[in-house]
Amino acid sequence: MTLAALLAPTQHEVRLHFLDEGITPTLSDLWKFGESVSRWIGGPKEPLAAVLSNTSSCVAFLLGVIQCGAELSSIPAPPRGADFDWYASFVAEACRQRGASRLVVDDAYLPLLPELPGISYSSFGQVLNARGRGPTNPASFQLIQFTSGSTADPRGVVLGQDRISANVDSILTSLELEPGDGTCSWLPLSHDMGLIGMLLSAISGCSHRTQGGDVVILTPEQFLRDPGCWLAACSEFRSTITAVPNFGFEMALRRKPPVGLDLSALRVCITGAEPINAETLDRFSDAFHQAGYLDTSHCPAYGLAEATLAVTMTRPKEPWSSIDLNRDRLAAHKVQEEAGGLSFVSAGTPLEGMAFEIDGPPGEVGRISIRGSSVLDAYSDGSIAIDGDGWFHTSDLGFTKDGQLFVVGRQDDVLFVGGIKVFALDIERHVGLLAGVRPGRVIALTSATAGLTVLAEAVDDSGGDYGALVSEIRHCVVSRTGTSPRAIGIVPKGSLPMTASGKIRRRVAQESFDDHSLELRAGSTGIE
Repeated sequence: MTLAALLAPTQHEVRLHFLDEGITPTLSDLWKFGESVSRWIGGPKEPLAAVLSNTSSCVAFLLGVIQCGAELSSIPAPPRGADFDWYASFVAEACRQRGASRLVVDDAYLPLLPELPGISYSSFGQVLNARGRGPTNPASFQLIQFTSGSTADPRGVVLGQDRISANVDSILTSLELEPGDGTCSWLPLSHDMGLIGMLLSAISGCSHRTQGGDVVILTPEQFLRDPGCWLAACSEFRSTITAVPNFGFEMALRRKPPVGLDLSALRVCITGAEPINAETLDRFSDAFHQAGYLDTSHCPAYGLAEATLAVTMTRPKEPWSSIDLNRDRLAAHKVQEEAGGLSFVSAGTPLEGMAFEIDGPPGEVGRISIRGSSVLDAYSDGSIAIDGDGWFHTSDLGFTKDGQLFVVGRQDDVLFVGGIKVFALDIERHVGLLAGVRPGRVIALTSATAGLTVLAEAVDDSGGDYGALVSEIRHCVVSRTGTSPRAIGIVPKGSLPMTASGKIRRRVAQESFDDHSLELRAGSTGIE
């Protein structure tokens, strides 16, 4: 079955609620609007590029591209802290790699885009204004997912529609869908978790498996302004499935919950896209227990763009689990359980059609490799991604226990301080829990000029001296790792380089700190 067939409307209607726009088109409406894409393209199916957004016109455009079978490069929105000149050059290079001469964006973006040689801009609205229908070949659809650049410059993951269909089917099978299920998400459609996990899977599931349903879509901007709006929407629409990175839980926990919140219908909350903190999951369950939220609703997962999206997941109604490891042994890549050690949450077991293995001896931390029906063949620059046996070797480190995958972090998350290995994740996780620090907005790195450095955004960004917060951060790092940062920098809100999904762009942050292009607030210490 093609992806278009998986998404096509059936007699069981799907309602898509775009809360920022205040409209509720049906899947049939959007599917019909999308037919104009084939007329707009006209003739041979030339490659397209788009910055996907959480809007009704974008979803109609996307469905239209899938119907007509064109190739679409999904360009990520500019990451936080990105240099605009760099972003413009990246867009140009991404389009060049695939031969895309047309870039489609939201209407509001058009006045902001710089001129790029050989690339013309259109808005989703302009495309949908075309009338009629052109030739279609759904089997030829390809999605080029450009990874978010957490460790390097983004590059495109080439996914045929068969790979996407396989991952959507595996996700839906793992979710054990029931009649009446519906989804709610604020995750950006420019990211695989939002696009594949919470839009395409939701549409297919509601249309073909649950006898219709509601797909509630918020924008990332709505969530960042008011994290409570996500939970309020889940409550209002009796949503049963949602997804959120760890920092989203933290943001929701720091705000007063909406009045009359009822989360008793929410049976699946997929957590991924960034390191998962067991303490955060516990606190969220406790905080919203009175609203009906069950701890078993947490479904930690692991995925990456090179697998289309999902590789492993904790199944619905199964208790999630975590394990504490000895820090010193972990630094030597050994797995030794120790109460009070560094905690890691299980990402569950492989989805149907997927497999993983750990490179290295049993009982040790090693590189995670994956294989399966939704793994890419190549990157957009033509380089081959998998080995002769079909394995893709990730940059992530992990270990396995009882068939479950535990993700330790990325290879560049291990910092060397005075000849000692320190896990950046350990620092970032606990500094991020301090009341004065914005959730998920901490980066630990080793600077060429200052050694171990911690950068953080403050909750209160009104100015003044942040010496007290710096002292609190230093105490936190020393108490957790036994090492003291030589430099601690408080930076303006929104200035740390993060991806759209909240992942840390450590290399970019390190370069910005070393070349003094990162603004530092008063009270920052150890800065030369």
